[in-house]
Amino acid sequence: FQPIGAEFFGGLVLASTDDFTVMLLALDGYEVALAKQRTPGQRRTLTFGGQEVFLKFYRGNGFTLQSWRIDPFEDSDDLAALAPVFHPGETLVCNQGSVVRFAADQSFEYTAGPGSSALVLQIQMHRGGLPMALEFDVDTRELVGASSPAQEPTRLQMLATAMRLFGRTDAGDQMERLLEHPVHYVRWHAMREFLGLDLERAWPHLLRMREADPQPAVRRAAARTVDLIGAPTALAAE
Repeated sequence: FQPIGAEFFGGLVLASTDDFTVMLLALDGYEVALAKQRTPGQRRTLTFGGQEVFLKFYRGNGFTLQSWRIDPFEDSDDLAALAPVFHPGETLVCNQGSVVRFAADQSFEYTAGPGSSALVLQIQMHRGGLPMALEFDVDTRELVGASSPAQEPTRLQMLATAMRLFGRTDAGDQMERLLEHPVHYVRWHAMREFLGLDLERAWPHLLRMREADPQPAVRRAAARTVDLIGAPTALAAE
């Protein structure tokens, strides 16, 4: 078992696989309330992890949760144009034996106050769900960050970076396969690393990505990169 902890809980990771993580968490309402206190100007954010979450309360009496939701989106959607926002959901009162499921387009936060406590089994899924995890400013409700919701895309990005760092010019075939990955941020990360590894081989793929990638943000990034660095033959001439 792996111990874990944060501002308002302590616990153990009971199991972790590529498909899910199971945690047993001890929660204290006083610590929850303390963690929500902010100094003037301090930002508080709300994260939608993009995956299903299941909770079962083994101990607890009147332990409250606030849920939130966002509109579902696809990997090919342009988040800059979509301008996603979050909406308030249900306020849940959980007791011993309560079981709660949060869908991939939902998030939640513990809102219990001093005098309350809970022992919760939490199961976090890692496959399916939304294409990205999104982070919002609670006060302005603006989108302030996006990241991978799962482990596999992150590992592939790390692999592409390792290929470049170790100068593996013989890994061109593997890099080209990553450029066809269904997740757009894996494709673009692989392109950035491929350009650093083998500019001439990566260049035709960059031009194709500029014109034909299904994700508008990737097409924009590819176009800016083409404008910034110019053609490889021009660079060689300099």
